Amino acid sequence: MSHACNPVIRILGPKLYALHFTSSPALVATPEPLPTHTARFLDGRAAAADWHAELARESAHILKVAGRRPGLGVVLVGDRPDSKLYVTRKREACEKVGISERLVQLPDDCSIGDVQRVVGELCADPGIDGVLVQLPLPPDISEERVMESFDPSKDIDGFHPLNMGRMLMRGRSTGFVPATALGTLRLLAAGGVELRGASVVVVGDSNTVGTPLAALMRDAGAASVTVVHRTSYSALFADALSPRLAAARVAAAACAPRVPPGPSQAARAADVREEALEHLAGLPGITRTADVLVVAVGYPRLVRASWVKPGAAVVDVGINVEGGRVVGDVDEAGVAGVAGVMTPVPGGVGPMTIAATLHNVVASARDRLLGPREVPQVEPLGGLLRRGDLHYAFPDSRT
Repeated sequence: MSHACNPVIRILGPKLYALHFTSSPALVATPEPLPTHTARFLDGRAAAADWHAELARESAHILKVAGRRPGLGVVLVGDRPDSKLYVTRKREACEKVGISERLVQLPDDCSIGDVQRVVGELCADPGIDGVLVQLPLPPDISEERVMESFDPSKDIDGFHPLNMGRMLMRGRSTGFVPATALGTLRLLAAGGVELRGASVVVVGDSNTVGTPLAALMRDAGAASVTVVHRTSYSALFADALSPRLAAARVAAAACAPRVPPGPSQAARAADVREEALEHLAGLPGITRTADVLVVAVGYPRLVRASWVKPGAAVVDVGINVEGGRVVGDVDEAGVAGVAGVMTPVPGGVGPMTIAATLHNVVASARDRLLGPREVPQVEPLGGLLRRGDLHYAFPDSRT
């Protein structure tokens, strides 16, 4: 099959395809890690821009053949500043890649019935290929019940129980993969991070990031995947989704260009609240075993250099505000001297999450309007890249 006809090669490119699908693990030399490293940062903005360009071409093809653009419906409840900012970023990205979008905004005091009604209307609209509800929702509205009201074939966030269940079960094709998990795996692949045979630790077990990412890394051939659940350290992460932080993220320009930490931040890098130390028993010992460490808990600069295995790949999913600036869950200044590869905050996983959301919309439109394509099932990363390919929504995923 030529490169033009093979969608896996077209999405990853010949070099990444050859690395992941044709290289034998036994032939790939893995040097012993050096005692210290100056980490290589993975540029999420550049990788997302490349992805956007691919999606724009696919959207243009859909418009030419089917007569309409891919369509996205967005539900925003309330006026959390960070949620409004994230929705704005998604709408701007939709325009760039040729996706039409429709926003429905509901007040804070709306009922769960109001949200379910709007979700139902958007799912029934033939011009809309995917629907998302911006999270988090107000505390009196059950996210679980809202997700259950989706048509699974338009649940581009991948949170419906059917989509989540198919993703977690080996050997099942899946309709959609949660965007942060999908974007993270694409960024690691683009950065040449090898997952086959790796020891992976995911700190955080959320339905949106930790749980799906652990399943994808398992399917990608990781030798072991350890998930550290947040309830073990609940005192640390109690306010991660608070309205106070919602406003602070926007005030600190959470989507602004990355600014390297200055000397004052580096001097404070090892600090963790003294009253929180008692809750960390055992965690550093777990994280030090990881060849690939993912941190997604919502606590600023939690993971320090002494917690990281030399040469490890460190993925920071956190978006926090400290001292008026955006920081991740990883102490970037310290860990950069130990890790081999890192994702920065901002500018790492965040842009890839938005790109992955658009990817899911385009994939849904492609399957609906032009028919699903068969994707080559190539091991050991076939499971991962079927989900990561533009055409991963197989026919049986909607039965």
